Amino acid sequence: MTMQWIRLILVLLSFTVISMTGGCSLAGTPTPTVMPSGSVLFLDEFNFSSGDWKTISMDGTRVECEEGKLVFSVDDPYLDQWSVVGDTYTDTTILVIGQKNNGPDDNQYGLICRYQDEEHFYAFTIGSDGYGGIWKKEPEGVKMLSASVLEFHPEISTENQSNTIRADCVGEQLTLWVNGVVVEEVIDNSYTTGNVGLLAGSFSEGGVGVAFDHFIIIQP
Repeated sequence: MTMQWIRLILVLLSFTVISMTGGCSLAGTPTPTVMPSGSVLFLDEFNFSSGDWKTISMDGTRVECEEGKLVFSVDDPYLDQWSVVGDTYTDTTILVIGQKNNGPDDNQYGLICRYQDEEHFYAFTIGSDGYGGIWKKEPEGVKMLSASVLEFHPEISTENQSNTIRADCVGEQLTLWVNGVVVEEVIDNSYTTGNVGLLAGSFSEGGVGVAFDHFIIIQP
């Protein structure tokens, strides 16, 4: 059992499990969700071939369920791929274990909250080179929120090591945690509701492969 999974188990022990569903297929129609604080709204270990994930695939990308993980493959440079799940939420705490399984260390992967469409969402990403940050997608493109560029954080495990990533989207406060440590906090009120999900992307070199496991949504 990895230390990352142990950390997630400890988190789960402090919350009430409300919903435990999962898989890798298309989601149904989203509805607004408000549950008591501490409720586990959704948990997925990607052990099934059917479930609630909705994927927007583009040329040069793939998202597949493989060996109990949700695997993102980004073949082309300067390209992001994402997949969203579940209901429409306002405030959420989201956790996942992510790990590069091939390709360059100059990559990014992480969590999405308040996803409204492909031009409106928040992203909390890290890279296998130790850089990470919080940004939002706008019709004009990507806007960094935590800094002008992704910043280096020693808390991020590099190369092929796994990372436990957590994103808190609570009111205007957006917080990125890596391996149990807060690394970025920002204030932004552009988006208030939306889906949550996962993202992986490439920069100057394609061939990025990232595997995700143990995805959890919690009501703050």
